[in-house]
Amino acid sequence: APNKEFVGWVGAGVAEPTFSSTTVSMTNPRVLQATFRDAHYDVTLTTSGGNGTLNGAGSYPIGSTPTVTATPGTGFEFAGWQGVGLADANATSTTTGALSGDVAYVAVFRPKSYSIEANATTGGNVSLQPGPYLYASQYDLNASPWRGHNFAGWTSETNSTAPLSSTSDANVTLTPVDDAKFTAT
Repeated sequence: APNKEFVGWVGAGVAEPTFSSTTVSMTNPRVLQATFRDAHYDVTLTTSGGNGTLNGAGSYPIGSTPTVTATPGTGFEFAGWQGVGLADANATSTTTGALSGDVAYVAVFRPKSYSIEANATTGGNVSLQPGPYLYASQYDLNASPWRGHNFAGWTSETNSTAPLSSTSDANVTLTPVDDAKFTAT
């Protein structure tokens, strides 16, 4: 039957009840019934480039149009879908796919990029590796006091100094988790 798939045989004496072609032991009169169900296609979801939560994987009847959703994890943003038959692969994290067979869709995530600014008060200079500044990556931030001046510490105008490996060392590692503005004093 169109759009149906074989499930199994019901009845006594069937050698392999889940095989569509099997043998039957005819030691007694037998009544057998072949069972079918609506044919299904499988939708598999995976991620690339980061982490997130995916919804919509599973088995769907032929002719259905399942909805798939990708929700980025902390520090990541949705960048697009990869896969055949998607209605809108790049515009949104929720889309639909037309099934003509088993499909595998990939949700692409990328780390968020943050604005990081570093300044020095009078008496020194700062240097910061050039960006972009990506979530959870590490960048060197260095303060160089001028002759006759001492480095006192780092302060933050936009959030906590938690992204810094130290607030008292002149040469630190910065691990962005949000936009930030730091000042060496």
